[in-house]
Amino acid sequence: MLRPGQFPTIHRAADAGSGGGAAAASGGSGAAAASAITPGGDAGGFVLSDAHNALLTTKGWMKEGKPDWNAALDGYSALERTLGADKLVLPGKDAKPEAWDAVYNKLGRPESADKYDLSGFKPTDGVPWDDGRFKAAMPKLHALGLTQAQLVGVAGILNEDNTAVFQGLRQAADKQPELTKAELQKTWGKDFDVNLDHANRLVKAAFGEDLAAAKDIRLMDGTYLLDNPAIAKAFAAAGKLMAEPASLPGAGGANGGGANGGGAVAGEPRTPAEADAEIRKIMSAAAGDKSHAYVNRDHPEHKALHERMTRLYTLRAGGGKN
Repeated sequence: MLRPGQFPTIHRAADAGSGGGAAAASGGSGAAAASAITPGGDAGGFVLSDAHNALLTTKGWMKEGKPDWNAALDGYSALERTLGADKLVLPGKDAKPEAWDAVYNKLGRPESADKYDLSGFKPTDGVPWDDGRFKAAMPKLHALGLTQAQLVGVAGILNEDNTAVFQGLRQAADKQPELTKAELQKTWGKDFDVNLDHANRLVKAAFGEDLAAAKDIRLMDGTYLLDNPAIAKAFAAAGKLMAEPASLPGAGGANGGGANGGGAVAGEPRTPAEADAEIRKIMSAAAGDKSHAYVNRDHPEHKALHERMTRLYTLRAGGGKN
């Protein structure tokens, strides 16, 4: 049986000699006495207060209408073990950053940023990953308190996002050539092949040995520069002007100093002697080359070059320039 003083919240029942026991039995002591529980059914025992009676009931420490002291003491023992365990005390709201170091370290943060281990992280194959840039950010992540596991988790999240973006850009780049072709066919109509040839010739002439590198230039949306319809239209327009020297005063154009070996780059011939030299140059370039604009009727510059040759012959014969 429990003895007086063991639980401060358990009160001694009224002394039997004072008549308090009779009063409790008759209900004269009020609601507290009426709801009191005497452990073990001992009339001389202890009476629980309503509050602690309710606590025992709430905690499930009542058994057949009586306190289950074993269960209650087990709960108390568990509480003692919890309170006696290693505790993590959080700094106050105005604490300096240094005050959080002990907390972060106890949670699993390495001593320094260079102690993070990324061996458990592997970037997606075929997707660019800037390892140096991520490692450069690790001191900041360390200062924020990231644990080893959290750092690897952040790397994984960034890699997933990077992979999604890269795959989206690659898909856009794969689709763009067909989209560009469809737009140019709609814009140029029957002149599609001619304009495309103008564009390709100028691209090759403009980039020369750097053409392969130029093909790898990407725009912000992931598509390639030379797959862009606006760029294609610009090169086609410029290429067409170069193929028609008469439209550019003083320009030799593609039919002159270009691949077909025509007129002088600095300008059109102005004397019969210059015209004769230019004719010889064009004929020499066309000799043995069936693809040359002068002999290939299907060449987009064939007509323009023949018109130019007519002007050159006229000038050589003394008929004046153009």
